[in-house]
Amino acid sequence: MMTSTNTVREAFTDDCADFTAPLAGATAGHLLFRNGASHVTIGSRSGTDELFGAHFEGVVPDVAVDGGTVAIRYRRLSTFDWARFALMAGEHGADIALAASVPWLIEVRGGVSRLDGDLGALELSGLEIRGGASHIELVLGQPRGVVPIRVRGGASHVSIWRPADVAVRATVRGGVSRLALDEQRFGAVGGLTQVATGDWRQATSGYDVEIGGGASHLTIGAR
Repeated sequence: MMTSTNTVREAFTDDCADFTAPLAGATAGHLLFRNGASHVTIGSRSGTDELFGAHFEGVVPDVAVDGGTVAIRYRRLSTFDWARFALMAGEHGADIALAASVPWLIEVRGGVSRLDGDLGALELSGLEIRGGASHIELVLGQPRGVVPIRVRGGASHVSIWRPADVAVRATVRGGVSRLALDEQRFGAVGGLTQVATGDWRQATSGYDVEIGGGASHLTIGAR
């Protein structure tokens, strides 16, 4: 089901649904998952008057649009249910394209099992995951200012790729099994770990990555 202050188009079949909403004058976007998610793919779209487009398979959430905020709420499911629906839906349960003409804050509350974000064409104002994650892979573009990337609740595998000239700082709280930032590589480290590119202190823009609750593998590299 979708509710909106804007005109919204919906298309349903037995096990999937498509949603869109117009930009309608929005100058910034906020993509919010309220109750976590299973498999999520996020990309961008340009040359369109739509705020977003979304395709869901297996589990169809409630979607609400209010101005530039797109709020997605899955009903609460057990781990068994998520696994069952993931098998039904294939690799991705949610495939979302965001308008490249406005900056976006991406927020997941309740954790995510897999998040793939091809965000190189987006202006990202921030990304936060609360409740942990199993697998995150992000491709990022040129930032405007210092952009926070936060994963709270621990993570298993996190890979982040950004342009080679972009400064990065990475902080892991709670220990990490393997950490790589460009050519800097570390094995198992306990407690608080922080690494940064050499130009971080002088940078006026970049990505500030923080993992709270520990991580298994964190890789940050250039593309």
